[in-house]
Amino acid sequence: MAAISYHGTAFINTEGQPHDEVFFVEDLAHQCGHIIFNTLTLHTTDFLKINKETPMSGLTGVVYDNRSVYGALHGLFTYISILHCLTKCIKLEVFNPSQCVEAFSRIGFFMRKFEIDLNYMNMPQIYTSKGQQIYDGALASFEQVKKEFGADFKDKCYDNQPYIFNYHLFQKINPTF
Repeated sequence: MAAISYHGTAFINTEGQPHDEVFFVEDLAHQCGHIIFNTLTLHTTDFLKINKETPMSGLTGVVYDNRSVYGALHGLFTYISILHCLTKCIKLEVFNPSQCVEAFSRIGFFMRKFEIDLNYMNMPQIYTSKGQQIYDGALASFEQVKKEFGADFKDKCYDNQPYIFNYHLFQKINPTF
């Protein structure tokens, strides 16, 4: 986790999870993405026209979404960070072949979440011009990853995934990936 109260610190929790280089690239990108976003958006009124604590459920009608609008925008940014790092490592051939399979499965997991949140956050009326730039950048990043890597994960099943990706569970329902 990364928290504004411990700004600049990323906490990595490996308890109960197998962890290799792919795990650490993803989690470091995720946690450091939080730090970058918190710094970038310190003055939230520069990015949002509405109160940052506005519940997403009130904007989207999705009653189980308990995030604030700021939290959802924050999520878009962390998806960008995670996907950039994982795809860059694949392109640079940093991972061995089995780790590439894991990286592709993680990319697919985040792309599904990313697509849902892009749809939820497609509300230009909530953004200032700077906020709209973040949204537009997120959409462009999503489209780029989908174009380059979509064939590598599009037919995979993620139905058994908890909120945090679990590669072992993924392998159970995608044994030939």
